[in-house]
Amino acid sequence: MTSVLLAMFWTGLKLLLLAIVLFYAGLVTVVYFTKGLRYGPPFDWRDPTRAVENLLIWAGVTLLSAIVRVAKPVYEMFSDTAAELGMWLLGNRSAEVVTAVWSRLRH
Repeated sequence: MTSVLLAMFWTGLKLLLLAIVLFYAGLVTVVYFTKGLRYGPPFDWRDPTRAVENLLIWAGVTLLSAIVRVAKPVYEMFSDTAAELGMWLLGNRSAEVVTAVWSRLRH
């Protein structure tokens, strides 16, 4: 009985932690898309809870911005590489296969 209650407690704690992480990720994403990098943490030391909340959101927006800046060139590099690989593979095929592939890509 105790092990079942303990397992339920840990499962509930994991679900609570997952809900907090998802809420934070959603909040950071919304702030990033609405305010972008203009978002700065307004500090009001009379309300330290709000100041810490704004600081955490600002840190998340800054991290998300850095990830987007790094991911964009990597995505473009992989996209170009995939296109070159496709052209190379088509170069080794017969004219009928190349014509069939290009006709499907045009539609």
